Amino acid sequence: MLKLNTTSNNAWVTPKARDLASLLISKMHITNGDSLAPYLELDYPSDNHTAIELWIQRILTFNQGKDLSLESLQSRLVSTIPTYLQGDIDF
Repeated sequence: MLKLNTTSNNAWVTPKARDLASLLISKMHITNGDSLAPYLELDYPSDNHTAIELWIQRILTFNQGKDLSLESLQSRLVSTIPTYLQGDIDF
């Protein structure tokens, strides 16, 4: 998977990525801890909400937004993170 080439969490995220991230965070009840960034292949530590924003931005950038329904993002996220971090995910 391609990595977002940044060295800080001040990376630029589009409003579309922020909106999708907000919906996904809300739908999946993602807490704002700090455990997701390594599983989303970010090069630096980040809180979970920022990590989700950056992960979605990378998908938008490299896949040009193909198949970006909320359900497809949810499925991709679930397949990316270990089961023990998933908790009780509502589908």
